[in-house]
Amino acid sequence: MKSVDFTTIFLVRRNRHPVFFVKVKSSGSLRHISSREEADLQMRERFKNIFDDVQIEILYVVSAMGTKLCIYSLNKESRRLLPKIIPSDPEIVTDTAPIDRWDVDIMTLEGEERLRQVVYHVRTMCTELERI
Repeated sequence: MKSVDFTTIFLVRRNRHPVFFVKVKSSGSLRHISSREEADLQMRERFKNIFDDVQIEILYVVSAMGTKLCIYSLNKESRRLLPKIIPSDPEIVTDTAPIDRWDVDIMTLEGEERLRQVVYHVRTMCTELERI
């Protein structure tokens, strides 16, 4: 029996401007190069789609596969998106989204703390935005 792969996207907005979003896929997606590559490309495309609406200095985005997270960040001013993209080579199998990108495990104290730091930074930026 084949399992169903689904994706859930949760977008957080403040005053109609995106401030954070998370995309959740099943933990099984982490095992396959193609699933990780697809998730990475979808995240990058989403950044392009909402870039003009971003008002905070850094937009954080989380790609979650099971309990493992890859935290992306887009610096609005420099337009720099991290982690950096790994170019594909059509002549070889290239792992453009290595499994170690999903290096934050929310089931560990370290992973929980890392996610809390991101949330705290988002809240701080939103507070500063309201002062303007």
